[in-house]
Amino acid sequence: MLKKQSSVLNYYVLQKRILQLFIFTTLVSFLCSQIGRSSILISMSYSLHEVVYGIANLIFLTPILFLFFVFFRVKYIQSSSQKFIHVRRIVPTFLLFATLVSIYTVSYYQLHDYTTAGVLSIDFKTQEENKYYLWIDDTKISTSQEIYNMVEIKEEYDGSYLGNSLNSGKGKLLSINTLQ
Repeated sequence: MLKKQSSVLNYYVLQKRILQLFIFTTLVSFLCSQIGRSSILISMSYSLHEVVYGIANLIFLTPILFLFFVFFRVKYIQSSSQKFIHVRRIVPTFLLFATLVSIYTVSYYQLHDYTTAGVLSIDFKTQEENKYYLWIDDTKISTSQEIYNMVEIKEEYDGSYLGNSLNSGKGKLLSINTLQ
């Protein structure tokens, strides 16, 4: 009996520590990816920017940690006499689950961001209410009123825009300059 209680306690401690490591790794990697996406670190130190993005790649370890957690959770449930979930754990578990799903959803969406730079040819311009768009290679690029008024249709410019492959056909203009 004492040996069974010891193994139950070991499984409980292991699953709890792995869950803590899983949550910590997910949050740290998400925060580092958001910090790395900003241009603040690039202007300060490019090496620091690369280190922060390296830490952000820890998110790829989280599926392995989650599998270990599930394994030790199943072992704990099998070896313990408690087979039900306490009501007081439902709300924190739901909040944790919702937070993790949100983090993974945002990370997945941002993973599909791309930047296109080079010679941009303006196909046509449109204005919808107070929003201004340039069409470049079948992509609707949002821009400011000043740039909208500055550019000419069928002209070529040196510039770049940000897009997302999950939301194809839309983008945001990052920079545009006349060709020299």
